[in-house]
Amino acid sequence: MSDMRMDNYLNPKTVPVVVIENDETIERIGDICSRLLPTIEIPLRNEFALEAIKKMKRQYPNVAIGAATIRTEKQADAAIEAGADVVISPASPLWLLEYCSKNNLPYMPGVSSPTDVENAVTAGFKVLKFFPAALNGGTAWLNALNSVYKNFGVEWMPMGGITLDTLKGYFAVSNVRACGGSWMCPKSDIDDKNWEKIEQLFIKNNKTLEVL
Repeated sequence: MSDMRMDNYLNPKTVPVVVIENDETIERIGDICSRLLPTIEIPLRNEFALEAIKKMKRQYPNVAIGAATIRTEKQADAAIEAGADVVISPASPLWLLEYCSKNNLPYMPGVSSPTDVENAVTAGFKVLKFFPAALNGGTAWLNALNSVYKNFGVEWMPMGGITLDTLKGYFAVSNVRACGGSWMCPKSDIDDKNWEKIEQLFIKNNKTLEVL
């Protein structure tokens, strides 16, 4: 069954991954996403992450937010309460699959093996984060798993080691809904406050999507 929150998160086709540490990054990246690519993944890798999700959703309500690096039930609930549209984990532990299924959370489990995929599908989840994609075989892995799971409605969001140059190969794989990564907003540029450069990277990304 399709979930509007998941669709809104994935439909832009590429998702920028941004570790947010301060209000200025919320305002700058939020503005760019709002205008150019209304989706973002905010990993819960620091104490500011939940506050960042809350402020991002309040200031830029059209931007779909995925809260990533979810590793506990408490984190999943807190992320949704803060305003996240989707919760995402780097792996797919059985207890988290069960919890998110039982509570009907818009959840994207991370997978990197056939066992992970089988467990996620059995729990009722069909949109899966393939992570880390490049280190685990990239498009070859996806094509191999598609031979088994394509007919079960599984869709993929590869992430990890993807670049603008490798996007075309990933989108050539059937059932790839979106790709995520930091090529639009490298941490070094965020740290240096190169906001104009980051905006140009978003524009370049969008131009690439137009010809895929």
